Amino acid sequence: MRSLFALLACAALLVGTGSAGFVPKLIGDAYVDEGAEDDNFGEEGTLWVSSEDGKPVMVTWLNFMNIGGKSSGEIESATLEIYVSDVEASGEVSVFFSKEHVFEDTLTWSDELEYDDEAVDTLEIDVVGWYTFNATEIVKMAMDQCQFCPFSVVLMADDDATIGFTSKEGSEENKPVLEFTVFE
Repeated sequence: MRSLFALLACAALLVGTGSAGFVPKLIGDAYVDEGAEDDNFGEEGTLWVSSEDGKPVMVTWLNFMNIGGKSSGEIESATLEIYVSDVEASGEVSVFFSKEHVFEDTLTWSDELEYDDEAVDTLEIDVVGWYTFNATEIVKMAMDQCQFCPFSVVLMADDDATIGFTSKEGSEENKPVLEFTVFE
């Protein structure tokens, strides 16, 4: 009887320490291309990242609606899941935070938007499939910058990589998804 009571007490504690999950809406996605600096690629089915000689030449921007009312201290964890649809040249891809709100139908390389200097996470991408970035710091920065403002996640390639991701126009099932949990 005593062990049953202890088991029930432990179960009650575990239930009470759960977390709540949130999925900010992806409101826009586009890539920019240094070789076509005034062209917009917001309606494309594939989002590209590419680098040459150690510098980015194609950069992807994902714009999310911020879920306000949370503080950065409440964020337990966050992930960005992206589906790699094409690997022309494998290599590392890094994610960065930007407080910039981008419009997918007007974004171009010429806009020279700002993003944080430090990558939040980096993954080696070499095959088609789902990849998960740790985006906890991105969501915390978004909450600190403006709890109710849209924000962007910026993806860039290193190592002379060229990689394509499925956009929201490319597939509803394979579009990028940002998800975070808060402490309860």
